[in-house]
Amino acid sequence: MIRRYITLLLIPHPSRGVQTLRLSHAAILGVAALVVIFFGAVVFVTVGYVTTVVDQATLARLQSENADLVERLGEMQSNIDEMHDQMTLLADLDRTIRLQADLDPLPVGARNMGMGGGGPVEEMGAIREPLIMTATEMAEDTRTDLERLMQDVLSQKESFQEILGALERQAHLRRHTPSIRPATGWTSSRYGYRRDPFTHKMRWHTGIDISAPRGTPIVATADGIVSYVGRRGRLGRVVEIDHGYGFSTMYGHCSIIQVRKGERVSRGQVIASMGSSGRSTGSHVHYEVRVSGTPVNPKHYFLATGGTID
Repeated sequence: MIRRYITLLLIPHPSRGVQTLRLSHAAILGVAALVVIFFGAVVFVTVGYVTTVVDQATLARLQSENADLVERLGEMQSNIDEMHDQMTLLADLDRTIRLQADLDPLPVGARNMGMGGGGPVEEMGAIREPLIMTATEMAEDTRTDLERLMQDVLSQKESFQEILGALERQAHLRRHTPSIRPATGWTSSRYGYRRDPFTHKMRWHTGIDISAPRGTPIVATADGIVSYVGRRGRLGRVVEIDHGYGFSTMYGHCSIIQVRKGERVSRGQVIASMGSSGRSTGSHVHYEVRVSGTPVNPKHYFLATGGTID
C-alpha cells in the first residue's frame, strides 16, 4: 500500500536550521475534523447564549406588554361594570315610564343585564403561555360583556322608542279631546232635561248654553277638522268639528263664522263669534260634545283650570 504524506517545511529564525514535518492524509483529516468540531462547538455555545439572552429580553417585553394589557382590560372592565350599573338605573326608570305611558313592563329576559367580570387578575407567571392566556381570557370576558351591554342598549333603545310612540299617541289623543270651555260667559242652560224657553215644556237639552255679549269669540275646544259650516234649523249658524277618536263638537247660534269646511283647527283657535241666530232669546252659544255621534254632558270635558260649569 502506498502511503501519501504531506511534508511541511518550517523555517524558524535564521539562527536555526530548516525543520521538516511530515503528516499523513489521515492525520490531516483528523486535525481538520477537530478544528471543525471546535469551531462548531464555539458557534453552538455562542448561538445558544445569544438566543437565551434574546429570549429573556422578549419574555421581559411580553411581560411588560401583558401587564399593560391586563391593566387596560381591567380599566375597561371597570367602565363596563359602571355602564351596567347605569343600565340598571335606566331599566328602573324604563319600568316607571312604561307604567306612566300605560304600557306593559318589558318581559323578564328582554334584557341581559348580567355582566361577566374577570375577577382579580392573577399574578404574572414566569413563562410565556400563562401570561398570554391571562390577557386572552380577560379580553374574551370583556368582549362577551360588551356584546351583552350592546344588546341591552339596543333593547333599551327599542323600549324608549315604544314609549315615545305611546306618549306621542296619548298627546295626540289629548289634543283631539275636547277639554276647554268654548267661550267666556255664564252658563244659562245646562245639559239634560230643562223647560223650553218658548214652549215651557220639559225637553232634553243636548248641550249647554253659555251666554255673553254679541261678538264674544267662540273657540275650538280641541284640535280637529271643520266638518260642517252653515245653518241648522233652530240652532241658526252652526260650526261642527270632527276631532277624531269618535269625538265631535258643535257650536250653534253664531253671528259670524270664521272657518271653512275642511279647515284644520287647533284647540283655542277662534272659529266664530257669539250671536243669537236661529231660535234664541239672546246672545249665547249652544255647545255640544258628541262621542260616536251621541251627545254627552260637556261638563265632563271641561278639564282646564276652572273646568266646571256649576
